[in-house]
Amino acid sequence: MFFSQLRDKFVKIRSKLSELSNCQAIILGNQYDLQYVTDILHAIDRRLELWKYCDVSSHTIQEWLQT
Repeated sequence: MFFSQLRDKFVKIRSKLSELSNCQAIILGNQYDLQYVTDILHAIDRRLELWKYCDVSSHTIQEWLQT
């Protein structure tokens, strides 16, 4: 599924940002606030679930119309 692949890419990028944030904490003494990125990930997860429900519902309706 295309949306799942985008989510996986986002998770990898988030992981890299977290690593860079830890490096910043070592160098400067403060971490970058990644809460905004975490919020985006939660929104992506909700959208992915909604997409799954829409996909299943669409197929169910198509099958129902064919009977």
